[in-house]
Parts: sequence; C-alpha cells; structure tokens
Amino acid sequence: MAIGENGRVGRILISNDDGIDAMGIEVLEAIAREIADEVWVVAPEGNCSGFGRSITLKREIRATRVGDNRYTCDGTPTDCVIYAVNHLMAETPPDLVLSGINLGMNISDDITCSGTIGAAWEAAV
Repeated sequence: MAIGENGRVGRILISNDDGIDAMGIEVLEAIAREIADEVWVVAPEGNCSGFGRSITLKREIRATRVGDNRYTCDGTPTDCVIYAVNHLMAETPPDLVLSGINLGMNISDDITCSGTIGAAWEAAV
C-alpha cells in the first residue's frame, strides 16, 4: 500500500455487496476520506448478498456515474472491482481496496458465499 509523505493513502477503491445506497458503504467512504487523497466507490445497483466471488460472463458490465468518483455497476460485487480496476481506474490503480461495511455477519462457512468477501478476494488477486 502506498502511503504518501503526508501520511495518507493515495487512492482507495470501495465496494460492497449491499449496494450503492447501503448505510455501511457511506460510513466506510467517510472513514476512507479521512485517510486518503482520493476515494472511489463502485458498488452494485442493489443488494447482491450471497453472490460470493461470482462474475458476469455473457454480457457487458455497465457502470453509471452517480457522483464524483461514485458509480453503480449492473454486475456482482466482484464485477464492480474488476470494472473499476480495469476501466475507471486503469491509468492509476488503487493503492487499497476496501469492501463493506457489511449489513450482516460474514463468519464460518458463510464467508464463501459473501459478495463482500468476494469483492475483497478479487482485489487481492
């Protein structure tokens, strides 16, 4: 993770599985803005809980701008991360990717089904 001379993270990408309007993503975005020079939010149009790390294969993913560096994506949480990194942030990739804050708990066997975990997992690979 790149931390500048000012002690701040350069670019943060945020996604989730609860959708762009979820309260958790708003909280995470506010926290990220305190530690980063630039924050991007790319999240599903609606709730995608339980999607795991699934991706969309048979159609193009579309993103719609809903604010400054804020986009909804018509795909899964994993699609959101892939689209953001390969299209929206392609010239300068994020220094850190955050996924959440989740509406429910991601524990035990449930983590493999979590779209929030899927988005984080995709960012890690």
